[in-house]
Formats: sequence, C-alpha cells, structure tokens
Amino acid sequence: MGSQIDCSRRTGDFNQEFDSIIYKLQQHTTKDLTIINKMSVPCIHYFDRRGRAEQLRLVLEDAGAEYTEVRITREEWRSGKKQEYEKSGLSPYGQIPVLTEGNANPKAQSYAITRYLGSRYGMNGKSDEDKFRVDSTMDYAEEVRTAYYKLIYQSQNYEADLIKYLEKTGKEFANRMELLLAEQEDKGANYIVGEQFTIADCVVWELLDLHIILDPDYLGSHPTLKAYYSRVQMRPNIAKYLASGKRPAKSNNVDRG
Repeated sequence: MGSQIDCSRRTGDFNQEFDSIIYKLQQHTTKDLTIINKMSVPCIHYFDRRGRAEQLRLVLEDAGAEYTEVRITREEWRSGKKQEYEKSGLSPYGQIPVLTEGNANPKAQSYAITRYLGSRYGMNGKSDEDKFRVDSTMDYAEEVRTAYYKLIYQSQNYEADLIKYLEKTGKEFANRMELLLAEQEDKGANYIVGEQFTIADCVVWELLDLHIILDPDYLGSHPTLKAYYSRVQMRPNIAKYLASGKRPAKSNNVDRG
C-alpha cells in the first residue's frame, strides 16, 4: 500500500519546511565548497630564496590568486627533506620547485608549472603566434639563466668572471630584449606580446632583476628596456607584492647575485 499524504496540513507549513530544507542545504554546500577551495589553493614548495620559484610567485601575484608556500632551507633539503619529498611522491624528479593543489598530482619543473599557471589565468597568449612568441622568449631566457647560474654556482674566480659575464651574456641579453621591446613600442604596445601581459613578462622581468643586482646600472644604456622594467614593476598587484615583505630576501642559495 502506498504512503498516505496528510491533506490537513496547510500550504504555508509545507512552504516553511521547504525553505528550511533549502537553507540547510545551501549552508552545507557553502561550507563544503569553502573546505574544497582551501584544499585546492596552490602551494609552492621551494627553498627560502627567490630562485626558480620567483616567476611562479609573479604569475600568481599578478593574477591576484591566493596561494601558500612551504619554504625549505638548503640544509633541510640536504639532510633528508629531498628523500622525504621523493619517497612521498611530492617531487617526481627529485627537485624543487613543486606546486601542489589539494589531492591533485604534484606539478614539477619550473617552466612547466609557469605555463600551467599561465594557462589557468589566461597569460600564455591568445593566438598561436602569441603563444609561440611567449615560448620562444622563455626558451631564450632559460639559456641566459643557465649561463647566470653557471656564474653564480660554479665560478672559481667570481669577480673576474662576473665582468666577463656582464660584457658578453649580460650585454647580449639586454641588447636583444631592447630590440624586441622597441619593436613592440613602435606598435604602441607595452609588453613582449603587444598589450597582453604574459608569463614571458614575468620570466624576463625577474631575469632583468637578477642582472640589476649584479650591476645596478645594467639598464642604463637601454631606455626602452628600462621603461619596460619599471612598467612591470608598477603593475598594481606586482607592486603590492614587492612592497609587502613576502618576497624572499635573497635570490640564490649562495651569497652571490
């Protein structure tokens, strides 16, 4: 026999009960979403330095995204943290930075993470041509960064090698970026890909910043590049980040650069 309906109950009673149920469901759903969102907040795992994680911070900061960090000292990494990360699966290649987001698979390799975040926040370029320009600029920047790290971490005669580096690789980097940006400026554009601020700008700006630390007058003979550096630095969210005290004080794991 089917269930019976009490027809004596008034419509108003049903409406009140229905509204109460909906309210409880909404409260429960909001609470669950809050928990899920907190679990999904990007977390950067890296040394307590700017290093290869700084471009990730710049992308997230410019996008206005919430994120957290786990900062590891070099001593901690060498005395067991590296093995801990590898064993747990947090560091697939035995290196950091690593990006985690809740229960999702950890993301490794700084440039891959940068592109991943760029895709999420619409910073990889719009057209195929734009995306190619972003990728090619980043690939060139990585060549320069490799030479920079060789100077910082491998030089046996740092002061002499620094002069040679600035005269060759450093000068070439500034000259090439000056030409690239002057071409955009002639078109009335402000960034590497026209008026689009992309992950390539985060990578290039951070690399320029490293060279200014090596030589405070690094941009002196490059007016277009100097204006570009200031333009990126003054973007609202980036300016806020740079003034916040959140940025690691040192660039590298050694007292150079």
